[in-house]
Amino acid sequence: MDQPVFPGLCPDFFLVIYLSIMLANLIRVLLEDDILSRIPLSNGLPHSIAMMVKYVLISCGFLLAVHAAGISLDKLTIVIGAMSVGIGFGFRIF
Repeated sequence: MDQPVFPGLCPDFFLVIYLSIMLANLIRVLLEDDILSRIPLSNGLPHSIAMMVKYVLISCGFLLAVHAAGISLDKLTIVIGAMSVGIGFGFRIF
């Protein structure tokens, strides 16, 4: 998909981001309060599982938003790769 990004696609991008965050929060609350509270798990584990599910859903929502905005994922991988190298050097202790 090699089309230019139009300003009209910007609302689509932010709408998909907003909806994915709202859906991720709803699923996190349902998981943590209703489903995982019934299972005997150690202290803090239900919250950790629910937050990991939330992060995965928001990440998937971001990828959907990028696709909805018409941004090529090839260009995005270069930027994410460069950021990960920078973060890796930032976490390095001298």
